[in-house]
Amino acid sequence: MYAEFAQWVREKSAAIPLETEHDATSEERQLAFREHVLVHFNKRQEYDMMVCKQKERTRLKKVFNGSIVRQWANLGEDWKTLKLVMDMVREELGGDRGILKLYDELGESGLRHFVSEVQQRSSLVK
Repeated sequence: MYAEFAQWVREKSAAIPLETEHDATSEERQLAFREHVLVHFNKRQEYDMMVCKQKERTRLKKVFNGSIVRQWANLGEDWKTLKLVMDMVREELGGDRGILKLYDELGESGLRHFVSEVQQRSSLVK
């Protein structure tokens, strides 16, 4: 498949006159070419899903990570208990999407309160 792609790129780049490229920036050309490749190889939907998952993961790490939850739960350096609390929160909310949904609905304070409740129910209070 890569050989086909490489051949296709050579053909496409040979067919594009250099005079028309000077108007667009390098980044614009790259974005246009990426879009064309995704459509050509019927990978647009797969790419969009991958980008969406990455954005979701990045967003999750900003609002729910070990350092933040450790502060909320006052766990100090007790990383084992921290992992247990975080795993229990994930389980009760149905995974990362559930965490983000709670965060969207109630904000940081709502998520912090939920972490505290889980910690208290589990007898992992320090």
